[in-house]
Amino acid sequence: LLAASLSFTVAAWPLASAADDDAARARALTPAALAQVLEGYQAYQSGDAAGAIQAWLPVTDVAPHKVQFQLGDLIARGMGTEKDSALAMKILAESAEHGHVGAQFLIGVLTESAAAPEFSAAGNWYRQAASTGMAQAQNNLGVLYANGLISPGDDGLGAEYWLAMAAAQGFADGQFNLGSLYERGEATQADPVRALAWFTLAARQGHSGALTSADTLQARLTPAQLSQ
Repeated sequence: LLAASLSFTVAAWPLASAADDDAARARALTPAALAQVLEGYQAYQSGDAAGAIQAWLPVTDVAPHKVQFQLGDLIARGMGTEKDSALAMKILAESAEHGHVGAQFLIGVLTESAAAPEFSAAGNWYRQAASTGMAQAQNNLGVLYANGLISPGDDGLGAEYWLAMAAAQGFADGQFNLGSLYERGEATQADPVRALAWFTLAARQGHSGALTSADTLQARLTPAQLSQ
């Protein structure tokens, strides 16, 4: 099986429209709510996760979507509080629905890594984030396809397409997974030369799995294939 990237540390990736929406939400805050948002942001910037959570939780419903994402991310990772995936997903829902790409990706991760994973739902969230160009989401969506956990929709875009999108951005996990796809001939025609190329690129970034795979595959290729 190919491995997804389930790190909680993701870029916020706010779209312009989402940023405009955040500005409007900030202007609509009451003075008391604004003070709490700013207090939480100051705590967040200083590394005080518990302080940020304490300040933000009472104003979650009216806070800017970036704040909702940051709060959900802290709770999902158990930073400054006990890890609570259900609460994190509840907090992230509004920002994700309004186009916050980081929130969309994180809900996908939480949905996929749950005790009872819902792969179709995770794929839908990854697809929304992937369509904006987020390499982590493209990789994870491609992995779901490659492992047969979801099926391509009417657009026909599957494992090779999404992993190639992530790999082309220099995302090491995407390069390694795309190489694995070509090596095994899963979801696409086997191509050991192309597999070695992607393994090599990922290995140059320090991806240990890619380094091992590149060494193993290189030993099996003919001189003609290696010259390619």
